[in-house]
Amino acid sequence: MEPTCIYLPSNFVIAGGGTGGHIYPGIALAQEIRRRFREWEVIFVGTEKGLEAKIVPREGFPFRVIDVTGLKRATFLQTVKSCWKLPRSFFQAIRLLKELNPVGVLGTGGYASGPVVYAAYFMRIPTMILEPNVYPGLTNRLLSKSVDKIAICFPETEKFFPKGKTVLTGNPVRQEIIRAGETFPPLKDGKLHILIFGGSQGAHKINMAVLEALPYLAPWKNFIHFIHQTGEADFDQVVEGYHLAGFSGELQKYIDAIPQVYARTHLVICRAGATTIAELTACGKPAILVPYPYAVYNHQELNARSLAAAGAAEVILNQDLSGKVLAEHLIAFIKNPEKLNDMHIRSKALGRVDATERLLKEIINILEMKSV
Repeated sequence: MEPTCIYLPSNFVIAGGGTGGHIYPGIALAQEIRRRFREWEVIFVGTEKGLEAKIVPREGFPFRVIDVTGLKRATFLQTVKSCWKLPRSFFQAIRLLKELNPVGVLGTGGYASGPVVYAAYFMRIPTMILEPNVYPGLTNRLLSKSVDKIAICFPETEKFFPKGKTVLTGNPVRQEIIRAGETFPPLKDGKLHILIFGGSQGAHKINMAVLEALPYLAPWKNFIHFIHQTGEADFDQVVEGYHLAGFSGELQKYIDAIPQVYARTHLVICRAGATTIAELTACGKPAILVPYPYAVYNHQELNARSLAAAGAAEVILNQDLSGKVLAEHLIAFIKNPEKLNDMHIRSKALGRVDATERLLKEIINILEMKSV
């Protein structure tokens, strides 16, 4: 049933960024708000140098900036500078929220969300945070006692937050990606379509492992079609490596039309960030996950293990990744393609395609409760 549109001239703020995992869930929510509440204006707040500064305007949403930097994995001097900026960023956030006068604020994680969400709490504006990973980030753990509601994406995350205000919603995913998983594609011309990516900048370790795997895969060349997002730095080397090994494929520095690519993909080789996990399960894509080993609190490995335990993915740790190991995994899938169908079903069972709707419902509940 199509939801009833509510016409209320209001601003709503989404704060966060730094990585795609903190941006795209907010984009998915903003798209749903725009669809349902046509007179709402969703405004994103982030940093000038974060990915959000490029992604948000490209998606057609207003973007405002505050000056804040992260504390984790910083040098002593960087930590001192970051701490010095915190009070200033807090007062920047207060001024910004006074100007925008939003009905509510959602923090999607990342250091940009901290000052904005806490300023909203200080100003008695309804607040909510979204934690996309199994193990919560520092910003969300610090904010958890102040906000009105905490949305989580994995059941295992509940133990880190106050039970009374923690709700399992799942991680919002764009509708076009959900539609990409409506059916599992047949093997066209008997070829396994394998999507490889490592985030917007690529993943050098994965790129090199794929090139090393190509000689081992030579006898199976006619059974594989690669779609490879290399990132900017490795593009020329990867193109040359494919050519020298006698393989063809769709090689791009960055894939803009990722939903269309998902729709024809049978297997994905990638990292295990929260948004990637949400997208894979929303469209039921079997995966070989190579968790980024330097992720804060090792959250990518925890994300990957959660999918592997459900039979939706296989995991190769970064230190164990080699061309030979990767080729062995791929050959096993080529010999037993029925396993992909089973993994597709298991992956899709984990997907929360209604996550955006669930999150928006919780936001509306908070707004209604706080307005009484």
